[in-house]
Amino acid sequence: GRTGTLIYEDESAVNYIAVRQWGSERHLNLNDGIGIHSVYHPGALLSNGIWDYFLLAPLFGAQTSPSAHNLLLIGAAGGTVAGLYTDIYGTLPITSVELDPQILQVGADYLGASWPNYTPVAADGRRWLAQQKPDVRYVIIAVDAYRPPYIPFHLTTVEFFRLVSDHLSEDGVVAINVGRTPTNFPPVDALAQTPAQVFPSVYVIDEPGPPHT
Repeated sequence: GRTGTLIYEDESAVNYIAVRQWGSERHLNLNDGIGIHSVYHPGALLSNGIWDYFLLAPLFGAQTSPSAHNLLLIGAAGGTVAGLYTDIYGTLPITSVELDPQILQVGADYLGASWPNYTPVAADGRRWLAQQKPDVRYVIIAVDAYRPPYIPFHLTTVEFFRLVSDHLSEDGVVAINVGRTPTNFPPVDALAQTPAQVFPSVYVIDEPGPPHT
Protein backbone atom coordinates (compact mmCIF):
# COMPACT_ATOMS: atom_id res chain seq x y z
CA GLY A 1 0.00 0.00 0.00
CA ARG A 2 0.90 3.67 -0.05
CA THR A 3 1.95 3.57 3.61
CA GLY A 4 4.51 0.81 3.09
CA THR A 5 5.60 -1.62 5.80
CA LEU A 6 6.60 -0.09 9.12
CA ILE A 7 10.02 -1.53 10.03
CA TYR A 8 11.06 0.91 12.77
CA GLU A 9 9.12 3.16 15.13
CA ASP A 10 10.17 5.01 18.25
CA GLU A 11 10.04 8.32 20.06
CA SER A 12 13.34 10.00 20.81
CA ALA A 13 13.73 12.92 23.20
CA VAL A 14 12.69 15.35 20.44
CA ASN A 15 11.07 13.40 17.57
CA TYR A 16 8.67 10.64 16.63
CA ILE A 17 10.70 8.51 14.20
CA ALA A 18 9.40 5.96 11.70
CA VAL A 19 10.99 4.03 8.84
CA ARG A 20 8.75 2.49 6.18
CA GLN A 21 9.74 0.10 3.42
CA TRP A 22 8.52 -0.76 -0.10
CA GLY A 23 10.65 -3.58 -1.47
CA SER A 24 14.23 -2.32 -1.13
CA GLU A 25 13.18 1.33 -0.84
CA ARG A 26 12.93 2.93 2.60
CA HIS A 27 11.61 6.30 3.82
CA LEU A 28 12.30 8.16 7.05
CA ASN A 29 9.27 10.01 8.44
CA LEU A 30 9.40 12.31 11.45
CA ASN A 31 6.69 13.61 13.74
CA ASP A 32 3.40 14.19 11.88
CA GLY A 33 4.57 11.96 9.05
CA ILE A 34 3.36 14.25 6.26
CA GLY A 35 6.81 14.92 4.86
CA ILE A 36 9.53 12.45 3.88
CA HIS A 37 12.80 13.36 5.57
CA SER A 38 15.15 10.83 3.99
CA VAL A 39 14.98 8.12 1.37
CA TYR A 40 17.08 5.04 0.74
CA HIS A 41 17.23 3.63 -2.81
CA PRO A 42 19.97 0.96 -2.81
CA GLY A 43 19.17 0.04 -6.40
CA ALA A 44 19.22 3.59 -7.83
CA LEU A 45 21.88 6.27 -8.18
CA LEU A 46 19.55 9.20 -7.41
CA SER A 47 16.91 9.65 -4.73
CA ASN A 48 14.15 10.67 -7.18
CA GLY A 49 13.33 13.46 -4.74
CA ILE A 50 14.19 17.00 -3.70
CA TRP A 51 17.55 15.86 -2.31
CA ASP A 52 18.92 15.36 -5.83
CA TYR A 53 18.84 19.14 -6.33
CA PHE A 54 21.58 19.57 -3.73
CA LEU A 55 23.91 17.97 -6.30
CA LEU A 56 23.62 21.14 -8.39
CA ALA A 57 25.38 23.30 -5.80
CA PRO A 58 28.93 22.89 -7.18
CA LEU A 59 27.70 24.15 -10.56
CA PHE A 60 27.18 27.58 -8.97
CA GLY A 61 30.75 27.84 -7.66
CA ALA A 62 33.68 29.67 -9.16
CA GLN A 63 35.62 26.54 -10.06
CA THR A 64 36.46 25.98 -13.70
CA SER A 65 35.03 22.48 -13.37
CA PRO A 66 32.28 21.57 -10.88
CA SER A 67 33.69 19.78 -7.86
CA ALA A 68 33.13 19.46 -4.15
CA HIS A 69 36.23 19.04 -2.01
CA ASN A 70 34.26 18.84 1.21
CA LEU A 71 30.68 19.18 2.40
CA LEU A 72 29.02 20.38 5.59
CA LEU A 73 25.40 19.33 5.96
CA ILE A 74 23.27 21.07 8.60
CA GLY A 75 20.22 18.90 9.10
CA ALA A 76 21.48 15.44 8.23
CA ALA A 77 18.36 13.36 8.96
CA GLY A 78 19.06 9.86 7.60
CA GLY A 79 21.97 10.89 5.37
CA THR A 80 20.37 11.03 1.92
CA VAL A 81 22.33 14.09 0.73
CA ALA A 82 25.60 12.71 2.06
CA GLY A 83 25.03 9.48 0.15
CA LEU A 84 24.27 11.33 -3.07
CA TYR A 85 27.43 13.42 -2.83
CA THR A 86 29.52 10.33 -2.11
CA ASP A 87 28.08 8.51 -5.13
CA ILE A 88 28.35 11.46 -7.56
CA TYR A 89 31.40 13.43 -6.42
CA GLY A 90 33.46 10.68 -4.81
CA THR A 91 34.64 10.06 -1.28
CA LEU A 92 34.93 13.71 -0.23
CA PRO A 93 34.98 14.47 3.51
CA ILE A 94 31.40 15.02 4.70
CA THR A 95 30.41 16.34 8.11
CA SER A 96 26.70 16.06 8.87
CA VAL A 97 25.24 17.85 11.89
CA GLU A 98 21.88 16.63 13.17
CA LEU A 99 20.21 17.64 16.43
CA ASP A 100 18.79 14.21 17.23
CA PRO A 101 21.39 11.45 17.80
CA GLN A 102 18.71 8.76 17.47
CA ILE A 103 17.98 9.89 13.90
CA LEU A 104 21.68 9.51 13.07
CA GLN A 105 21.62 5.98 14.50
CA VAL A 106 18.52 5.11 12.48
CA GLY A 107 20.29 6.41 9.37
CA ALA A 108 23.21 4.09 10.02
CA ASP A 109 21.05 1.08 10.90
CA TYR A 110 18.31 1.36 8.26
CA LEU A 111 19.34 3.85 5.54
CA GLY A 112 22.90 2.88 4.69
CA ALA A 113 24.51 5.98 6.25
CA SER A 114 27.84 4.35 7.07
CA TRP A 115 30.24 5.64 4.43
CA PRO A 116 33.92 5.89 5.50
CA ASN A 117 34.05 9.57 4.43
CA TYR A 118 30.96 10.45 6.50
CA THR A 119 31.21 12.00 9.96
CA PRO A 120 27.84 12.39 11.73
CA VAL A 121 27.68 14.86 14.61
CA ALA A 122 24.79 15.06 17.08
CA ALA A 123 24.50 18.79 17.81
CA ASP A 124 22.61 21.96 17.00
CA GLY A 125 23.95 23.10 13.64
CA ARG A 126 24.40 26.78 14.46
CA ARG A 127 26.00 26.17 17.84
CA TRP A 128 28.36 23.55 16.39
CA LEU A 129 29.44 25.82 13.55
CA ALA A 130 30.06 28.71 15.96
CA GLN A 131 32.43 26.46 17.91
CA GLN A 132 34.64 25.68 14.89
CA LYS A 133 37.99 27.39 14.41
CA PRO A 134 38.04 30.31 11.93
CA ASP A 135 40.15 28.35 9.43
CA VAL A 136 37.57 25.52 9.17
CA ARG A 137 35.96 26.11 5.78
CA TYR A 138 33.79 24.16 3.37
CA VAL A 139 33.27 24.27 -0.38
CA ILE A 140 29.61 23.30 -0.02
CA ILE A 141 27.42 24.03 3.00
CA ALA A 142 23.97 22.46 2.66
CA VAL A 143 21.15 23.44 5.00
CA ASP A 144 18.37 20.86 5.06
CA ALA A 145 16.66 21.74 8.32
CA TYR A 146 13.54 23.60 7.16
CA ARG A 147 10.27 21.73 6.76
CA PRO A 148 7.19 23.79 7.61
CA PRO A 149 5.86 24.07 10.22
CA TYR A 150 9.15 22.95 11.79
CA ILE A 151 11.54 25.78 10.84
CA PRO A 152 14.23 26.48 13.46
CA PHE A 153 14.15 30.28 13.62
CA HIS A 154 17.81 30.55 14.68
CA LEU A 155 18.81 28.96 11.35
CA THR A 156 16.99 31.65 9.34
CA THR A 157 18.65 34.87 10.52
CA VAL A 158 21.21 37.20 8.97
CA GLU A 159 23.52 36.35 11.87
CA PHE A 160 23.32 32.64 11.02
CA PHE A 161 24.13 33.24 7.37
CA ARG A 162 27.08 35.46 8.36
CA LEU A 163 28.37 32.55 10.43
CA VAL A 164 27.90 30.25 7.43
CA SER A 165 29.75 32.74 5.23
CA ASP A 166 32.65 32.83 7.70
CA HIS A 167 33.12 29.08 7.21
CA LEU A 168 32.63 29.01 3.44
CA SER A 169 35.63 28.76 1.14
CA GLU A 170 36.30 31.62 -1.26
CA ASP A 171 34.59 29.81 -4.14
CA GLY A 172 32.06 28.02 -1.94
CA VAL A 173 28.31 27.63 -2.31
CA VAL A 174 25.46 27.45 0.21
CA ALA A 175 22.47 25.28 -0.76
CA ILE A 176 19.19 25.45 1.18
CA ASN A 177 16.11 23.25 1.00
CA VAL A 178 12.93 25.17 1.89
CA GLY A 179 9.76 23.09 1.99
CA ARG A 180 6.49 24.66 0.91
CA THR A 181 2.90 23.71 0.19
CA PRO A 182 1.61 23.95 -3.41
CA THR A 183 0.38 27.52 -2.83
CA ASN A 184 2.53 28.88 0.02
CA PHE A 185 5.57 30.76 -1.33
CA PRO A 186 6.28 33.30 1.51
CA PRO A 187 8.73 31.00 3.35
CA VAL A 188 10.73 30.57 0.14
CA ASP A 189 10.68 34.31 -0.57
CA ALA A 190 11.73 35.19 2.98
CA LEU A 191 14.51 32.64 3.07
CA ALA A 192 15.85 33.95 -0.23
CA GLN A 193 15.85 37.57 0.93
CA THR A 194 17.73 36.92 4.17
CA PRO A 195 20.89 35.29 2.75
CA ALA A 196 20.85 37.97 0.04
CA GLN A 197 21.93 40.37 2.78
CA VAL A 198 25.12 38.34 3.20
CA PHE A 199 25.96 36.69 -0.14
CA PRO A 200 26.53 38.42 -3.50
CA SER A 201 23.99 36.29 -5.39
CA VAL A 202 21.01 34.07 -4.56
CA TYR A 203 19.28 31.70 -6.97
CA VAL A 204 15.89 30.07 -6.40
CA ILE A 205 15.22 26.71 -8.04
CA ASP A 206 11.57 25.69 -7.74
CA GLU A 207 10.83 22.00 -7.51
CA PRO A 208 7.05 21.53 -7.83
CA GLY A 209 6.96 18.12 -6.21
CA PRO A 210 5.26 14.94 -7.38
CA PRO A 211 2.12 15.29 -9.54
CA HIS A 212 -1.17 14.87 -7.78
CA THR A 213 -2.79 11.51 -8.43
